[in-house]
Amino acid sequence: MKKLVLIIVALFSFASCENPSVEEGLASLEASLAELQAAMSGVDVNQMLADIATMQDQVETMETDVEEYELQVAEWESQIQGILADLAGVLMLTLNLQEGSLFTSLLNGLIGIIIIAILAVTIIYYIYIRIQLKKPTVGLTVDAVIEDLKGNVVLIKRKYPPFQNYYALPGGFIKEGEKPIEAVIREVKEETNLDIKIEYKIGVYTEEGRDPRGSVHTTAFKCRIIGDFSKIRGGDDSKDAELIPISELKNIELAFDHKKILNDANLSK
Repeated sequence: MKKLVLIIVALFSFASCENPSVEEGLASLEASLAELQAAMSGVDVNQMLADIATMQDQVETMETDVEEYELQVAEWESQIQGILADLAGVLMLTLNLQEGSLFTSLLNGLIGIIIIAILAVTIIYYIYIRIQLKKPTVGLTVDAVIEDLKGNVVLIKRKYPPFQNYYALPGGFIKEGEKPIEAVIREVKEETNLDIKIEYKIGVYTEEGRDPRGSVHTTAFKCRIIGDFSKIRGGDDSKDAELIPISELKNIELAFDHKKILNDANLSK
């Protein structure tokens, strides 16, 4: 896009000249086109389009899930309101019965107490559901600290916001029904093409504001490689995967609170 703007500016400048030279204009245009071609030579257009299509599918899936959830909540509210209306009607009918024998009066009183108790429980449950719906959703993620035997640690360069183009630890969101250990093994494979084994859990990080996307809690694991690092490469949400010397970590600005995780793993000071 930047190069396209340069071409337009070059054409505008050529057209606005008092004594334009055809040769000079063509030379400027050819130079801009060559510069654009050089800039685009390293871009995998098919991969870029595939990434965009994947993101669109994910957004559509999330929108569908939200719509279904809202419909379900509306159905629950309608059912609860119907139950409350029915119980209130029965209570009014019971209280309006004419006086009869002592047994009838006691029976009507007992029915009234039962109905009042059911109404109270229903109202409390309704209030509880409303409170639960207003609670913010907490996202669960995992992160991996992978160190080689030469004083390096594996970092990825993020492909998408937040922290686009920042270095970060490999990791990502836990899928539904997935255990954290399963998630970190999967995420590392997707983002670095490396196979790992968990050594131990470094910690759980829940500090408010650690992730600009909202309330996201992460579990960090110290891992070791299975095999060697020769097949390391970026993939999925990472533009690239690299082995970074631990001595250089102090000069690198990392995404999220990953520098703290590295500190807790005794890899950065």
